[in-house]
Amino acid sequence: MLFKFNMKKNNLDKKIIKFFIIFIISAIFIILLLNNIYVTSVLTKKTFYRKELDYYTFVNNIPDKKLNIIFFGDSHPFHDINPVFFNKSYNYGSGSENYIKSYYKLRKIIEKDNLSIDKIILQLDPHTFSTYYTKDDFLFNELPLYSRFVSQKEIKEILQKDSFVKIFIESYLPVIGRGEEFGIFIKSPEWTNIKSGWIINNESFSEKNKSYFVDRSFNLFYKGQNMRSNISLEYFFKMIKYAKVNNITVILLTYPHSKEYSLMIKDKNISLDNYYSYLFKEIEKSIGCNYYYINYYDIYFNKSEYFGDDTHLNYQGATEFSQKIKEDMANMSSFKSPCKKEFKD
Repeated sequence: MLFKFNMKKNNLDKKIIKFFIIFIISAIFIILLLNNIYVTSVLTKKTFYRKELDYYTFVNNIPDKKLNIIFFGDSHPFHDINPVFFNKSYNYGSGSENYIKSYYKLRKIIEKDNLSIDKIILQLDPHTFSTYYTKDDFLFNELPLYSRFVSQKEIKEILQKDSFVKIFIESYLPVIGRGEEFGIFIKSPEWTNIKSGWIINNESFSEKNKSYFVDRSFNLFYKGQNMRSNISLEYFFKMIKYAKVNNITVILLTYPHSKEYSLMIKDKNISLDNYYSYLFKEIEKSIGCNYYYINYYDIYFNKSEYFGDDTHLNYQGATEFSQKIKEDMANMSSFKSPCKKEFKD
């Protein structure tokens, strides 16, 4: 009797174990299936991923693997630069991008994509190194993309608060915790047009509530923030040194800002003179005077119709501005590095 009871118990235990094995295998299969659907059908619709696909479409059509100019930075170059005016050039700017991301993108271009670059144009705006861009939300997000060319160890060095498990899941199983994004199949958003890395902006600042946008810029980048994020500066200097080692010409550029934005900067007693003086002094320590600097900060103070908001150019402004840069770069000697030179508000 006892023997039969043990037999039944053993059979029950085996059935339970078998059930859990089947359950776990099924759960893993479903997660991997959903993850594949998410990566191929949802993630590829996001702007940063669409841009990466656009980038590879562009470089695959460069047979000699030699690029003239790559523009790096946040949404300013993303909106402001139309690469069609520059031969064999790409706009690699992306919304809320800090110099950690820019550095690894440059390294990928050289070491993974095996491309050569003549010049890189790096953003040097008043908000470029704001700690806003290195807070947890933006420090090194979009891991499904960056983990393709940045090691887990390197990511961990940046995201020190996160465990390797969390980093691995965000890198390779991005569907976890993002189920709501499958709503894209129900209601498809209106996609922005990306062309050679340039996002086309058809808004007009002249028709908007200007105070709202200026206040938003202050609240995002300056209120409660430091204008100089240590980690962003660290990777900026790594980037310009890396460019120097690879014989890439470094051009630093301050993008156009609206007059209203400039008035806000002065009203809030934010000293651009001190900010830029510090940056140029540190750049000189890093790579000497081997770079160029072009300042377009106030070029469109009286052209609010060129802006989509207080700091981003619209289609009209970007077209005019890109042509202006092309013309100015024909005489680059005029923009030699401002060593010892101060930036004036």
